Amino acid sequence: MLKIHLFLFIICVNSYAGQLYIVKKGDTLSKIVERYTDPPPSLYGISGRLQRILNLNPAIKDSDNLDIGFGVLLQKKQKIIELDTRNSFYFDIGFGAKYFSIEQEGKLANVSIGELNPNFYSIKTGLFRGEYSYHLNYEYNKFSTNSSSKKLEDNYQLLSLGLKYKKLFYGLTIEESPVFKSNSGDDELAILSTTSFNFGFNYFKRFESSKETNLIGHLIIGLPVLGSIDSTNAKLSKISGYNISGELLLEREFSKYQNKKFFYFFKQEIRFHSYEFDVDWDTVDGTTSYNQINYLIQIGMRVYF
Repeated sequence: MLKIHLFLFIICVNSYAGQLYIVKKGDTLSKIVERYTDPPPSLYGISGRLQRILNLNPAIKDSDNLDIGFGVLLQKKQKIIELDTRNSFYFDIGFGAKYFSIEQEGKLANVSIGELNPNFYSIKTGLFRGEYSYHLNYEYNKFSTNSSSKKLEDNYQLLSLGLKYKKLFYGLTIEESPVFKSNSGDDELAILSTTSFNFGFNYFKRFESSKETNLIGHLIIGLPVLGSIDSTNAKLSKISGYNISGELLLEREFSKYQNKKFFYFFKQEIRFHSYEFDVDWDTVDGTTSYNQINYLIQIGMRVYF
């Protein structure tokens, strides 16, 4: 009998990546299922949890007389889906922190800073239609840093529109970044606005369990096509370079209401910008090299309709 149990245990471990319960004295299957599995569904019935466990353990012949040491499989191996083909509309809101690392060199200013700014917010919406999906993203963050002469701060925004087809991504992004100017020891802070065409790849894994869990990611390269500096005395004549972003978002369902699904999510993203631009700003005229690394960490809630 021990050899049979060991054989069944090996089959279970090789066939499933689930929770295995070892039967103890006084256990019955209904007691095990009631204690170690969560609703829904209910315990009894043709589609209840007890019947589901019986289907996973065909070797059980008498659920009230289990041999001590027998392994009862409680959870089937998660099914993994690698392509998001749902048909739904979603909306999410998130908040978090953003770390800036900026290296600027040229006639405007020579700056090297690293700042953590906690005031980061985003709103995102999108529409899934089979293998296609459309996404609109808005971000807002407040940037502040202490220069040699005073505290500098301003608000920066990002607006992006994206189209995903299977594992490919195409989009357009308008993004604002902090740019510095030193003038006789008096530092100034302005907004560098860039419009970039983006392309890249998507990553998607759905783990089907009692609560839907999705891992979503992307790797995107952007090429700036337009640029400007938000200052009455500044004129940007040319911009070149690239930006790269990599993101991982984990979302998990926590509630359902009618046809709506509610998820909480955790997101991490790294963005790298490398630009060169020619600018005429007051008495300064020349080329500036600008490199920026952003690390974002964010939590939020998403609703699928």
